[in-house]
Amino acid sequence: MTSKRTDRNQSAIIKALRAAHCTVIDLSAVGRGCGDILAGRMGKWYMLEIKTEHGKPNKRQQKFSDECRGHYAVVRSVDEALEVVGL
Repeated sequence: MTSKRTDRNQSAIIKALRAAHCTVIDLSAVGRGCGDILAGRMGKWYMLEIKTEHGKPNKRQQKFSDECRGHYAVVRSVDEALEVVGL
């Protein structure tokens, strides 16, 4: 199995969410369109697809997003990720 490439801002986003007392599960190795991380805060879970400033979801990611029945968001920065989880 080969390693999946992660966006260069992913580690900063994970670090910031954890510093804000969120539970973070790295899902980037799952593939198949699944979001990059699962962030938990105050009893709620948020699936986040991390992209760089101009990055766009690929076809599998868009299909996953369209079919997702939970909270799913594309984020491009620490500030966007914190806002999605209500901080």
